[in-house]
Amino acid sequence: MKRIRIGNQTAFSASTPEMPFDFAVAHGFDAFEWFPDRSESGTGWCEADITRERRTAIRETAIAHDVSLSVHAPWWANPLNPDALDVLFQGIHFARDIGASLFNVHLYLDRGTKAFVEAIAPLIDQLTSHAMQLSIENTPLTGPDDFRQLLHELEAQGLLGPQVGMCLDVGHANLCGATRNDYLRFIDLLAPEIPVIHVHLHENFGDRDS
Repeated sequence: MKRIRIGNQTAFSASTPEMPFDFAVAHGFDAFEWFPDRSESGTGWCEADITRERRTAIRETAIAHDVSLSVHAPWWANPLNPDALDVLFQGIHFARDIGASLFNVHLYLDRGTKAFVEAIAPLIDQLTSHAMQLSIENTPLTGPDDFRQLLHELEAQGLLGPQVGMCLDVGHANLCGATRNDYLRFIDLLAPEIPVIHVHLHENFGDRDS
């Protein structure tokens, strides 16, 4: 049976980026996600805050405690925006430095599914060369049908394989217009062939991403 790892994530409210990671290690979690979330007010963190020495320490700690690491791209980093590509590749560089096995981005359909898949193709190539997977996360604006179309477009462009899959965000599913306050229905509506390789398991009251 495939192992399901349970973990937590960085938080802008933490006094240091490493504090939630230290909590995960201390409490026996076997997964952890690094989510750069520096805001205009200065709260949160970005990859530049983590020195080379600290990155090495994170990698070595994760190996020693069997913690699988992932990195979440900044939520605003839309692959369809050329200005965001440098940010996304910086995130992949950070993921490689700490030994992460998965990189997560949001699904943006501003210009349609075909354009999105074309935009993430370089990310998939880069991640595959570093033996990392790409997970694509549902947002409150994207539903089960969007992921069915995404799957078909990945296949059409020859990019469908074990290196790419879906990140199921339960809280976002609860906010989706088609399945408001019913994330289980969102899951039921997902095509069974869609590979869910990562999960963000959290809740809200169906009003906002709280």
